[in-house]
This record gives sequence, C-alpha cells and structure tokens, in this order.
Amino acid sequence: MGMVRQLAIAIERELREPRSTLRQTVATKVATAEATILETQTSDTIELANRLPPERQDMRVRWLWRLLKNPLLSSSKTEAPTDPNHWSFKKSSRTTGGMAARALVAAMAWLLSTSAVAAEFKVLVVMSYEEDNPWVKEIREGIEGVLSPSSETRYFYMNTKADRANGPKRAEEAYALFQQFQPDGVIAADDDAQVMFVAPFLKDKTDKPVMFNGVNAEPDQYGFPSRNVSGVLERAHVRESLSFIKQLLPSVQNICFLTNNVPSGQSLRAQVIRERDSYPATVSDFHLVSTTGALTELKPSLNASCDALFIDSLEGITDQNGKPLTNVEISKLLKDIYNGPMLAGNRYQVEQGALAAVVKTGQEQGEKSAEMLLQALRGKPVATIPIMQNVQGQRIINVTELERRGITLKPIVLRGATLVREQP
Repeated sequence: MGMVRQLAIAIERELREPRSTLRQTVATKVATAEATILETQTSDTIELANRLPPERQDMRVRWLWRLLKNPLLSSSKTEAPTDPNHWSFKKSSRTTGGMAARALVAAMAWLLSTSAVAAEFKVLVVMSYEEDNPWVKEIREGIEGVLSPSSETRYFYMNTKADRANGPKRAEEAYALFQQFQPDGVIAADDDAQVMFVAPFLKDKTDKPVMFNGVNAEPDQYGFPSRNVSGVLERAHVRESLSFIKQLLPSVQNICFLTNNVPSGQSLRAQVIRERDSYPATVSDFHLVSTTGALTELKPSLNASCDALFIDSLEGITDQNGKPLTNVEISKLLKDIYNGPMLAGNRYQVEQGALAAVVKTGQEQGEKSAEMLLQALRGKPVATIPIMQNVQGQRIINVTELERRGITLKPIVLRGATLVREQP
C-alpha cells in the first residue's frame, strides 16, 4: 500500500470520529486530498491533481476543485496562511491524522484564495446574447464548472437579442479582444456568434481550437466542422414536451408554435417540419413574428386553432416604438393574447408563465463544449472531435399555472419532474 493511501486511511479515521459532521464520502475525499498535500508538499493544484484517484487525467483537476468548493469545508474559525512555508509538514507528521485534520481547512482555503490554482490555459468565450440573459447564465455555469480549475476565462457579450443590428460591429470588437488576449482556445455560444464572429474571423484562419455551443442551424450552414472548429448542437425536446403535455392535459390535440423571426426560431421551424409526423399531436401552425403588433394580430387564430402553444426564442421582439422586449415582457403580453396552456423550450420560460416543458439546458451546452475544448487544448486534433448534440432533458412543471387552471395531476405524472413557482 502506497504512502498516500496509508496516510489517507489514518486521516479518514480521524475525520470520521463520532463528533464529525462530514459525510462518509466527503471524509474519504478530504482524507485523500490532504494526504496528497502532505506527501507532495506542493501548492500547485495541477501537481496535486496528478496524484489523485480519478483514472481520467482530465477529471483530476475538477475532482480537486469540486472538493475545495464543498461548503462543508468552510470554517470561520480558521485563518488561511498566506505563505506556503507555513504548512510545510515534517516527515514525522505522516503517522498521525490529528494534525492533518486540524490543518485541513487552512490548507484547502489557502489553495482557493491564492494563485495556487494555476491557469493552465487562456480561453475566450463569446456569447451571442446579453450577460443577464437566463440562457447565457446557464451556459456560463456549465463552462465554468469545467474550466474554472484550469483556465483563465474571459467573456464577451455581443448583445444581439437587444441590438441585433449592431451584432457585426460587436463581432469586430470580439475579434479585437481575441487578438489582444491571445487565448489558447475559444468557445462561441449560439448562432449569431457563429455567423458574425467565428465564420468570418476564426474558421480556418487560425490554429486556435474553437468550440461552438447552442447552435440551432445545421452545422454545414456555417461550414462546420472545419479543421479548427467543432462543437455542440442545440435541439429542442419538442416530441418529449408534447408527450408530457398529453400526460398533463390529455385533451390536447392541436399544437401551435410561436418564436421570434430570428435564426434560432427559423431553425426550430425546420426541426418541427422534419419531425412533425412523429409528434403525438397535430401541428396546426408555426408563427414567426418580429413585432408585438404582428403578435397581437394572431390572437383570434391562436385561440381558435391551438389547444396548446409551444413558445421559444421570443426575446428581441420589438414593440410599437421599436424597443426589443425581454422574455418576461413577452410572457406578460402573451397571457393577454392567448388563453390556453403554453409549453416552452427552456426552464426560465416555464418560471415566467408557461405550464410545462421538457427543457434543454444551457449547462449541458456549456459543459460539453468546454470538455471538447479541453481535449483540443491537451493535444487532440479538432478534426477528430466530432460534433455532438444535446441529449439531456428535464421535465419542469409550473405549479402556479397548474393551480390557476385547476389541474389535478396523478402522482405518477409528477414522478421525476421538477416543480417550480412562477416568478413575479
């Protein structure tokens, strides 16, 4: 048995004494991590990670990072040292778990609070939409869950939901940042970033690997894949959402779709046309609108021919003054226009008024594209990294809307679903 393993067993025994509040799994991981710190006597998290148990090299840094971020390891009574020499341990200390347990939080906190978390790579992330867009926040969360342990990441927002006309100029600014920052790799989110930024500035024009995510169009529309570009396609879980609404409301027979007349909305329409014969409900209409005036004109037909309405990509529809509206504003307007239940493609749309959905997640898009980028940064040719598509779906039900409509559900329908309250 190796020295690290022997020490880990001793430390774990100390941590799992009757007074301990740590779960068994956390105690085991903490013991392993601190035993490795004592054995290597280094503040370099990359070096520490190389000695940790996960078999996959690319998982070790994340294993350590997630452990360090565990709230159970925080302590208001411990002051983190600022000098690594303050926790350089002697060989004799390796036979006792007591000192290691007492030094645990200080050592871990020091690692988090200093430059010990080394930046292995520099990554530029270019988002199509605004920083406060809920979908953008989900994607960023997924990216950071993968890249935070190893990378210095900068974000640029093209703001095309609020100001699409200015998108090409923002893309030029993103390229200026690319030239100034000199990243090792790039992630570009959603279709606008591909057509305005990646295709004209980066595709086949640099050796830097580029991974896209959130792309609704067919990849060959942008010339993907290419020698330096791969990524993750975004596809709505339409069939699954229609099956779900049929469980909630068996009377639903005809379904209509409503999106903004932008590339993502046009791509959703193409998906529906391809798949409609396999849907458990009849597709009555697919409406692409750009203004609130056009939306208001749909009121008679929506209420006459649609048992339910599937909404997606509504942000950016403009009012009578040309102001682009947020999804919250559009949702409020829709409630005055359409009386039936609504389905949606994203969780935030359910939280803002739709009844239910099997949602795609930005976290999956961000995480998968970041993992693919790390593969490329660590030497795998981009041409051998295939384009992939989101697969995860999460069933979401708006309890506020259930109560408003007086819908009572059987327990089996609720199994595995996430219940949310509508946000004010």
